[in-house]
Amino acid sequence: FPGGNFAIITKDVTYIGNDAFYGCRNLTSIVWDAKNCSAYKFGGQLESVVFGNEVENIPNSLCEGKTNITSIVVPNSVISIGENAFIRRSNLQTLTLGENITTYGSSAFSGCSSLTSIYNYRRTPVALNANVFKDVDYFACTLYVLESSVDMYKSDRSSWKDFFYNIEPI
Repeated sequence: FPGGNFAIITKDVTYIGNDAFYGCRNLTSIVWDAKNCSAYKFGGQLESVVFGNEVENIPNSLCEGKTNITSIVVPNSVISIGENAFIRRSNLQTLTLGENITTYGSSAFSGCSSLTSIYNYRRTPVALNANVFKDVDYFACTLYVLESSVDMYKSDRSSWKDFFYNIEPI
């Protein structure tokens, strides 16, 4: 893929080697439509990752190296986000989480220090693995949940407790 700034990972892809995009310094956008895709780490000047509605699992360590991602939308089809999936995305400001996520890998969003808004469409809180949102400024970041779920998220002191003072209805 050298030389391009846009890549599409189609539904048929099941594996991408770790160096598949090596040397793609101008790569800015990825459309990820593979249902399950193991391996590979995105780097370069990546600004956006768009996940298709068939993606079920976001793999471990998806984004490593320098990226400029400011917004991530995880669709309702996703049920799990891998360990370190978006670790140290220091430019990430807005995160939208679909309603069917049941597993967050350890440190999935650790180091996302610029997060100001998380939109979580899951009705009931799901347990978070260790350090999922480590280094997020919980006083500067608002967790938005469905209006009928605000009290559940506020009372869920074990998983989403760090957002307690900044939980608002969508």
